Amino acid sequence: MARFVFKLAAAYELRRREEQAAQRGVAERQRDANQLRQELMRLNDDLVGAQQDLRDGGLTGTLDPSLLSAHRRYTNDVARRGRDVMQRIDLADRLLDDARRALAEKTRRRQALERLRDKQKQEHDDAEQRRELADADDATGRWLDGLRAQDAIADDAGFAMAAEEVSA
Repeated sequence: MARFVFKLAAAYELRRREEQAAQRGVAERQRDANQLRQELMRLNDDLVGAQQDLRDGGLTGTLDPSLLSAHRRYTNDVARRGRDVMQRIDLADRLLDDARRALAEKTRRRQALERLRDKQKQEHDDAEQRRELADADDATGRWLDGLRAQDAIADDAGFAMAAEEVSA
């Protein structure tokens, strides 16, 4: 049986590697977006903790204006960093969406070659099966021709013997 060789195996391998690279790209973009979200949660936790600290110790007795001013500067700074992180999250999400679209395209291209390979392999297997059947038919035909020849010889010999008996 002849071995199937896919003529576009190099192109298929290239597309498979491109897809894997795109998968790594999606994973990296997802990791970046997750890290930014964690950073935003840390900032939120810091802000909530600072407000709780102010409530617990800074709002009893006499009010210290420098403490309130420092707290206001800190909360403004955390809010600004939070807005920056939100913008970076938005950008990371857009990059992630782009990476996912690229992955989907590369997957589609690889699958197209897979379908072509499978179709060609099926055609190869069908042709091979037809060849095997034709070979088997030829062998059977030769065998039958041999049997017919033996029958013909036997018939001729039997006819000759019968003719000799009749003449005798």
